[in-house]
Amino acid sequence: MEGQQTTLIEALNEAQRLIRMGDIRAAGGITSQLYQQAPDHPPVQAMHGIVLSRLGNYKKAAPLLEQAIEAGPEGAMLVRLTNELAQVQINEGRIAEALETLDRGLETEPDAGFLLGTKTEALLYAGRRDEAEALLADAKARSIEHISLAMAHGRLRRHQGDPSDAIEALRPYIDMQGMTGAQRAQALGRLGDLLDRAGNYDEAWDCYRRAANFAWGEFDPAVHARVTDAIIKNWSAQAMSKIKRPTDSSSAPVFIVGMPRSGTSLVEQILACHPDVFACGELDTMGYIARKALAADSVIFRPTIDRPNALKGKQLELAAKMYENKLRLELDRDAEARGTDAPPSLPLRMTDKQPLNFYYVGVIALMFPGAHIIHCVRDPRDTCLSCYFSQFVANHPYSYDLENLASVCRDERRMMDHWKRTLPELGVKITEVHYESLVSDQEAQTRELLGFLGLDWDDACLRYHESGRVTRTLSNDQVRQPIYTSSVARHKNYSAHTRMLIEALGELVPGEG
Repeated sequence: MEGQQTTLIEALNEAQRLIRMGDIRAAGGITSQLYQQAPDHPPVQAMHGIVLSRLGNYKKAAPLLEQAIEAGPEGAMLVRLTNELAQVQINEGRIAEALETLDRGLETEPDAGFLLGTKTEALLYAGRRDEAEALLADAKARSIEHISLAMAHGRLRRHQGDPSDAIEALRPYIDMQGMTGAQRAQALGRLGDLLDRAGNYDEAWDCYRRAANFAWGEFDPAVHARVTDAIIKNWSAQAMSKIKRPTDSSSAPVFIVGMPRSGTSLVEQILACHPDVFACGELDTMGYIARKALAADSVIFRPTIDRPNALKGKQLELAAKMYENKLRLELDRDAEARGTDAPPSLPLRMTDKQPLNFYYVGVIALMFPGAHIIHCVRDPRDTCLSCYFSQFVANHPYSYDLENLASVCRDERRMMDHWKRTLPELGVKITEVHYESLVSDQEAQTRELLGFLGLDWDDACLRYHESGRVTRTLSNDQVRQPIYTSSVARHKNYSAHTRMLIEALGELVPGEG
C-alpha cells in the first residue's frame, strides 16, 4: 500500500510538471488513468478536474472540482481549486455561479489576490465595470498584489481609459519566477493588447511573439490539407444526394462558421437581439456528435468525416436528435437562470457560433436540410493576426505559428468555397457575411441577414451592445461596444513583421485597390 501511495504521489507530481510545461494532453493521459483507479481520491479529483478544465471539457471538470473543494482543502490549494472552478463556470457562461463560488472562497481567504482578480474578470464579463473598478481599487488600498489583479486591470483598460497604468502594473510579472508557460503566455498576451492600444506596435509584437513561443500543441499542415482535399473530393452534391436525410429534423438551427476571429461573435450578438432568435453561443456539440454518433476520424485537431457514404440514415436521425436535445438543454438552462418556464418548443431560430463547424457543413446539411449556414469572412491578414494575438485554451494548435495559421485559413476558404458550390444543389441555405461590410454598414448587412433567416426587421438588432448578454469568447468586450472600425486593416500596424504571413496566404490576400 505504501508503495502504491508513493506511485500515486509520483504520478500526480508528474502530471503537475506537465501542466506547468503546458503539455496538458500528456498530463490528461496520466490523470485519466489515476481517476479510473482512484475516483474518490480528492487530490486525483482535483488534478483531473484541472486538466479537464484546461482541455476545455468544462462539463466533466466542474463536478470533479466541486468534489475536491468539498473535501476541505486549505490555503493555496483551496484558492487554486476555487479559482479553477470559477473559470470553468465563466467559460460556460454561468457568471452568477462563478461569482458565488469566488465569494465563498473569499470568505475563507479574503486577501487572495488570485480570487480577487478572477472576480474582477467575472464582473467585467457581466458588464459590471463600476463594480470591477471598485474591487480593484479596494485591493490596491489593502496593498494586495497578484498577477491575476494586474491581468484584470489590463483587461479593464484595454477598452476603457488610458492603458499606461495597466502596462506598468503588468510589466513586473512578465518575467516573474515560478509561472507556468500558460500563465506567462497569458500575461504576455494581455500586455501585448495594452501596448497595441497604446500604439506601441513593435513592443506589442514582441509580446505576442513571446507568448506564442510558450504555447503547446502539435499541428501538421500537410495532414490538414489532405483532410481538406478528401472532404472536397468526397462530399460532392451527387454523393450527398444518395444519403437519406431526416424528414422531421428542426429548421431552427443557424450555424455561424468561419475562421476564429472573423466576426462570428458580432454576427451572433446582432441576431441574438431579435425576439425570434435564441443565441446558444459557441457549442462543441457537432464535434461531440461527430465522434460519438458518426464515427469520425481524429487525424487532425477536430474529428472529421471525410466521406458521406460512411453515414446511414439512422445515424443522421440520431445525430439530429442529439443536437436538438442540446438546444433544448440550452433553453432549459436559460429559463432556469431567468426564473421562467422554458418554452414548449424550439424558437424559430437558434444560433450556434462555433467557428470550426465549417468542418461539418456537409454533415449539417444532411442532419438538418432546413438549417441556415452563415459563413463569416474577414481580411485573412487581420483574421490570422487576431488568432495569433489570442490565447486560445484548446482546439487551436495551429494558431501559435503564422505559417500554420495561413495554411488553415487557405484550407478553410477552399472548404467553404466547396460548400457554397455544393449546398444550393441540395436546397440548403448558405450565405456569406464580410466583417468589413458589416462594420461599415451594419443596418444594410443586418437587413440582409434577417431576410436570409426569414425574420422580420427589428430595430433592437442595431443596439446589440445594449443587450447585456454575456458571451463566452474572447470577443466579450468587443460585442459590448457599438460598431467600430478600428479592427479593419489592423494588419497595417504590423507590416514590419508580417511578410511571411502574407507570402503564405498567397492569393487570399486582397488587392489594395
